[in-house]
Amino acid sequence: MSASMSRRVVLGRLAGGAACGVLGLGACRRGDQSGARKIGVHTVGFTLGIQTPAIAAWSELLGEVPGYGPANITRLDRLPVITQSIISGAGDIGDGDILTTLRAIRAGADLKIIGLSYHSTGLVIVAHKGRVPTAADLAAEGTVVAINSRGDFTHVLLLKPLHDAGVDPARLNLLEIGGSGDRMRALLAGRVHAVPVHLDQAAELLTQGDFHVVIEPWQVFPSFPCAVLFCRGAWLADPANRPAAVALVAATMRGFRRANTDLDWFTDRYRTYATRPDREKVSAETLRPLWETLRDRVRAWPERMELLTPEAVRALVPFFRQADALPEEVDIERAIDMTVMDDARRELDRDA
Repeated sequence: MSASMSRRVVLGRLAGGAACGVLGLGACRRGDQSGARKIGVHTVGFTLGIQTPAIAAWSELLGEVPGYGPANITRLDRLPVITQSIISGAGDIGDGDILTTLRAIRAGADLKIIGLSYHSTGLVIVAHKGRVPTAADLAAEGTVVAINSRGDFTHVLLLKPLHDAGVDPARLNLLEIGGSGDRMRALLAGRVHAVPVHLDQAAELLTQGDFHVVIEPWQVFPSFPCAVLFCRGAWLADPANRPAAVALVAATMRGFRRANTDLDWFTDRYRTYATRPDREKVSAETLRPLWETLRDRVRAWPERMELLTPEAVRALVPFFRQADALPEEVDIERAIDMTVMDDARRELDRDA
């Protein structure tokens, strides 16, 4: 072997090792992907059960598509930062929330929503049983409800349950606390009486005091296309990029399908990609209740992304506006490019 060939081999192996460190074990389960396109995906800084199928899809299943390698995944701590990074061209496709994306579009950003990274939410509202026996009691005098920030998704989650109960949401006494871990500690310390936390955390929290789940968003919102994939419109219009968008969305659909049908696959990927420190110790039977809830009740992984429609998004807008999160109208039909999902579905049908 020549010296130059040896150097290429060594550099390739070093690059592969770096990819394992950044993306996790799944990115390195296949052979050399030299020359394959790696789509830049910007996502949140943590992975829990609801995000696991999409992360596994981008890290593994996308690399099974001819011409593509595992995605280059960049983790960012705040949703607005993800949106800005895509607007600036620092990444190809963003994984953010519907509300932040629509706000950016309304402000003039050239963004298109092209798919889901999951449907609905893994958040629930956990409250002190004695103080908050029902959702209507969240607005009772003296009750303090923690949210991440006013006008964001954790705020919006409260509005429809109160509306349905005939309670004026203006009566809510809200305290902004960033981070579900800090909100949990505030609840345990008695500083607040109700908090939004992730399903993965709620089960643990319920064992630590007289608490119960007072709002399950999937019971309140018939469809909640929360976590969306989006890109710049100009990027998508480039013929070199549109097939990449379709490939990533189709891979995500395949990840949803695997997660829905195979608990062992979901467990293995949870152990690989979840950001919980104890993830490697989790068994399939331990994960089964979470998996069944996400699959059957939350409908977190719609296999053809059929729950992302302009009608479903439009139904959420009144609550976004009530939270002062989206003060002006947005053209929902123009914001969502349904054709990428249509093309991805055709890809799946051809593979079937």
